[in-house]
Amino acid sequence: MGLESKSFLRFSDLTSESKRLLPPIKGFEEVPLVCLEKAVEPLVSLVPEVEQMVWVVKQNCDKPEDGLSQDESASIMLYSMEWIPHETSFYFIFNSILRSEHRSQLIPWFLYLRLVINALSKLPWTSHRIIYRGIKMDMGNEFPEGKIFFWWGFSSCTSSINVLENFLGKTGTRTIFNIECDSGKDISKHSFYQKENEVLVYPARQFKVISSLDSGNLLRIIQIREIQPPFRFIQIPDLHSTIIPPPPPPPSIVATRIYQNKALQDRIDKYKCHSFVDLQKYNLRDEDMEIVVEGAIINKQCRQLRLQQQKMTSDGASIIAKALHNNTTLEVLDLSYNRVCDMGVHSLLN
Repeated sequence: MGLESKSFLRFSDLTSESKRLLPPIKGFEEVPLVCLEKAVEPLVSLVPEVEQMVWVVKQNCDKPEDGLSQDESASIMLYSMEWIPHETSFYFIFNSILRSEHRSQLIPWFLYLRLVINALSKLPWTSHRIIYRGIKMDMGNEFPEGKIFFWWGFSSCTSSINVLENFLGKTGTRTIFNIECDSGKDISKHSFYQKENEVLVYPARQFKVISSLDSGNLLRIIQIREIQPPFRFIQIPDLHSTIIPPPPPPPSIVATRIYQNKALQDRIDKYKCHSFVDLQKYNLRDEDMEIVVEGAIINKQCRQLRLQQQKMTSDGASIIAKALHNNTTLEVLDLSYNRVCDMGVHSLLN
């Protein structure tokens, strides 16, 4: 028993989701807010070693960020922590109860659910409109295009496709979920594993499959989008005094740019319209791609764009891909010798 060395398993915790429409999750909002130790007292017989888990996370939450109390931060960390064996992890048992049609089984969890929901409500919304999760299986048959479904458990996702690739690898049967979501909270400062760029999505959220692509090399990419059901299936507190809701989607890529790179901008400004723009070996990063899009693709309407040997990942490729949706000028785009994985290639192909 103890901490799990492979910490990515919760990102693939989706095969046990109920395929039925379940009753709403309610009743927890009426119980009082208590400390974490008190919140898990009803769970001692349900979660092996839960008291030890709580002690571990409380030792790591002495100075929590985002204005959370120690107990609030620790409640999130407790959820994120993997345990050995995997089936005894707190999140694994908790999600199995959230997915059960027998809502009475949730009653012992009410104190914890009240605490962790309250904590998440105080966190900022993730700034990433697209987040990811994945599994080492082909989920194409279970998620055909057009399907509408619920994820009843909490959903651990990541804002970094590279983090997900570290778990899934680059060979073997894999499915990546590309998730357009409005219900994700950035828990990276409160997760037990702070380098995983973790985004936690509230339970009882509804989604629709937008596309399902067999991209070759045994990799399937499924794009899903959060949609709003006609009724609420869980009550989330409205803590406007401590959180800032996400802004509406910007009308264009240009409007989102805050980061500046004057040397790059000056380089692009030297080129004439409809010309060949060569930026290879400039050590450009993902955040530089918005400048490239605005300057070279939109303003200069370049016909060829060379971006070889940069420090770009799939996130940068996605920025370029969005700018190409209505572009009829660019004829050649060279992204060779970058760290663009299958997801980035998929974005460009679309």
